[in-house]
Amino acid sequence: MRWEGPWRGPERVWFDVGGDLAADADARAEAFLVAVAPTAVWVGEPRVVVEAPVCPRLVEGVRDAMRVLSTWWPRCVPVPVEPAGGRDALRPRLPRRAAVFLSGGVDSLSLLRANRLAHPLDHPASFADGVLLFGWHEADVDPTTDAPRPERLAAFEATHARLRAFARAQGLDPLVVRTNARRLHPDHAMSVGVGFGAGMLAAAHLFPRRLTEVGYASSGLGPSAPPHGSHPLLDPCWSSGAVEVLVGEPFTPREEKLARLAAWRDGLEALHVCLLHDLPPDGRANCGRCEKCLRTRLGLAALGVAPLPASLGGGSVTVEQAEAFRPSGPLQAALARDLADALARAGRHDLAVVVARKAAAAHRRSRRRGRWWYRAWRRLRGR
Repeated sequence: MRWEGPWRGPERVWFDVGGDLAADADARAEAFLVAVAPTAVWVGEPRVVVEAPVCPRLVEGVRDAMRVLSTWWPRCVPVPVEPAGGRDALRPRLPRRAAVFLSGGVDSLSLLRANRLAHPLDHPASFADGVLLFGWHEADVDPTTDAPRPERLAAFEATHARLRAFARAQGLDPLVVRTNARRLHPDHAMSVGVGFGAGMLAAAHLFPRRLTEVGYASSGLGPSAPPHGSHPLLDPCWSSGAVEVLVGEPFTPREEKLARLAAWRDGLEALHVCLLHDLPPDGRANCGRCEKCLRTRLGLAALGVAPLPASLGGGSVTVEQAEAFRPSGPLQAALARDLADALARAGRHDLAVVVARKAAAAHRRSRRRGRWWYRAWRRLRGR
C-alpha cells in the first residue's frame, strides 16, 4: 500500500482467518478497498488506485459512500476511485448463505434473535455464520511490530470463548477474523465518524465463496441517526455483487431490542457490550461500569429486569451508578435521551432524572466539539 498524501498510514493491511476457514477465504481487493476508502477521504489522499480486479458495484458504492461522508464532514471531499486492475463483476454464490456480525452487543443479539424467530434454520435468509472480529480496539495491534498484542489477544480469546460456544448453540458457525485494519484510522474522531462500519464490514468481503449476505446491526434510529461511521445511509454502500450488506433493524428502538433480549435468557447471558475490551478480574465479559455497560444496565432496569444478568454484574442499578454514566457523543446522547424516557415510563424517576441530565450534557459537549473554534483549539493543543 502506497500513500500519496500528507498522512502516512500502515504499508500493509492484513486479515487472518486461519484454521478451517482458510479454504473459504479469498484475499479479494474488495476487502481492502472497503477498509481503506474512508481513510482516503478523511486524510485527503488524492486518489484510490486498486491494482487488482475489483467489483464495479462496490466501486460505485464507495463513490456513493464518499458523497454521504462529504455531506456530514466538511473535510471529507470525494476522491477518484481508479480500478486500474480492471473490473470483475462478481455474482452471489448459490445457494444463498447469510452471516451476521456477532459482537455480543444488544443490537447484534437482537438482530440474531429476530432472524431466528422469523426463519427456520434451513431457510436461505437464516443466519448460518457469526463473524467475530479481533483488532477493532485501537490497542489490539502493536503499531511497532504490526502484530497483535499478546495480552489483548488473550483477553479476546477468553471473552469470546463463551461467545463462540453461544454461536454454536444458536446454529451459527463462528467466523473469527483477526485484522490490523483499525490502524488505518488516524484518530478516534475518524474511527467513530467515518471508518467504524467499513472497517468491520471489510472482513465480510473475504468470503465471497461462502457468503451472499451479511447482517450488520444498526442503532435503531433510522436515517435520522446522527452522522456516524455506521449509519443506514452508509452501510449498504459497502456491498459488492457477491456480498450484500443488510442493515439490521434500522427502525427498531433500543428499548424494543432490550425487551426482546429480556425474554431470551441465553441472549442476556451472552451479552458482551463492554468498551474496555479487557478481561475483568472475575472473568466476566463486561466490566459493568463503562458507558455501554451502564447504558445496558439502565435499559434493562427500565424493563423491570431483576436481578440483572450475571454477564452485566447482576444486582440492580443504583442512582450512584447512574451518576457515573457519561454518554460520549451525539449518537450516545440520542440513545441516552430515549433511555431517560423509558426509565420515566417505567416509574424509575430517580434514574430518569439523572440520565436526562447526562444526555443533555453530552448533547452540549457534542455541539461544542463541532464548532470551528473548538477544532482549532484542539489542533493547537496537539490533540
